[in-house]
Amino acid sequence: MKKIVFLALFIFITFLSNAQSNGFRSGLVFGFSPNQSILESAPINAGLATEFILPIVGVGAEVDLVYENKAFKYQTGTFSERFSNFKLPMYLKWKIGVPSFKGFLGAGATYSLSWKDLHEYGISSKTFDTWSLSAIAGIEVLNKIQLRLGYDYQFLNSKLKNIFIGNSVVVFSLGYWF
Repeated sequence: MKKIVFLALFIFITFLSNAQSNGFRSGLVFGFSPNQSILESAPINAGLATEFILPIVGVGAEVDLVYENKAFKYQTGTFSERFSNFKLPMYLKWKIGVPSFKGFLGAGATYSLSWKDLHEYGISSKTFDTWSLSAIAGIEVLNKIQLRLGYDYQFLNSKLKNIFIGNSVVVFSLGYWF
């Protein structure tokens, strides 16, 4: 049920952005993390993005739906198998610059929904969710291409806290807006 609500919320926001109103737009994002080796823990993500920015003041919001594949770190310091996540980052965003070159900053919260049989970890669940504080910064070129640097500080729920350490992740991303 969580997955259905999660996807329905993003689809609703995307339809709003396609209303061709001034300030609404959608795009694609792809990112990777240089934190650890790709095989060990570094997340790789790809997904859809939508934003609304007020034209004169340059303040607005961005909501993304991103698929991410990453590993969690055990309390012992080693890494677990990789987990698949759907992430829903929600940023308050500020842009400044000329139309062909803008800088931007954003901060907000991210909800992640993961699925994996957790019985091997002593948890009787096939899905789990986490929250994180998130921030992004970057540049936008020609009103279409964004180069981004993002940071997530993840808070694990009480079931997972005894097994895993919350991962802080830096992600480099490339975005393209339609």
